[in-house]
Amino acid sequence: MLSKNVIFRALPIVFACGMLFASNSGIAKSDDLVPSLCLDDESNLVSAWMGNTVSTESGTKNKRDGKIVSVCTDSDKAPFQKVVYRYGLPERVELEMRASESTPLYFFNRSTSAHTGEDFIFFKNGIYTYYVVIAGGQANGVTLRIYNEKKLIFNRFSGIHDGEDFVVGPAEVDLKTRKSKHYQIKKPAHNF
Repeated sequence: MLSKNVIFRALPIVFACGMLFASNSGIAKSDDLVPSLCLDDESNLVSAWMGNTVSTESGTKNKRDGKIVSVCTDSDKAPFQKVVYRYGLPERVELEMRASESTPLYFFNRSTSAHTGEDFIFFKNGIYTYYVVIAGGQANGVTLRIYNEKKLIFNRFSGIHDGEDFVVGPAEVDLKTRKSKHYQIKKPAHNF
């Protein structure tokens, strides 16, 4: 079981779903530093600012001038019967991708050093592949990458400040005992 600190910090997701444009009704409004795009009856897997970043004395910080990426689930614990990727702002969600049996979400986890790792959430939408990557262990932050076939066309980083640039949890993914047809364990097709 992945802990909240190790769970999916980069959210480029590879869903083979069609695009859905959300109506925004029911999107949880928040005064938090990292608003969630999850609905009131959903649990947050990860939410992160995808704006420009600046270097500070305490590390890379997000300017909060961009959009938000959120991955939401139907419960705090796996197996999930509902997993949804959303991108935009609380007032206007621009893209929503919902996992299903025919278009599952993919998860992957890897160690990048003795003290760091990455959790991947990804999906495919036509010729585009979306990845949300969450840095874990002694590393922090969420990366959103989008590929047009093999070409990287979008690459944003949240910043390293947990609670200010990104929020992980309370939902947690169990990669060992997957019991849902809505997500699968799969190695990413692109190199990171």
